[in-house]
Amino acid sequence: MDAARTETTLDWFDQEFVLVTGTEGNAWLEAGADVARRLRVPLGLKRWPASHEAALEVGCGMGRRGAVLVRPDGHVAWRMAWCPPDPKAELASAITTLLAGTVADHPAAMAWR
Repeated sequence: MDAARTETTLDWFDQEFVLVTGTEGNAWLEAGADVARRLRVPLGLKRWPASHEAALEVGCGMGRRGAVLVRPDGHVAWRMAWCPPDPKAELASAITTLLAGTVADHPAAMAWR
């Protein structure tokens, strides 16, 4: 084990919803900060480590410019493999749908069926 490592990605998911972005997910991080503030939802913001970039497509299904919303129990609640023209609107829609208990009806969820 690397003595300098103090946190793993597994440590990110136990307190609140977390938005994890790909390595080129700046727009998602900005959207996450804005949406969390507007909706008053505790939302952690994390960028996937560049050292683990190979796992983005296969393991996470989010890509470099995508994002994944993870529940506090570590389960993926929503994902998008790209960055749309309005990431704030997409994320706000996903979170409000999720909190209303109808995330399976969200357009992004339909693509995974």
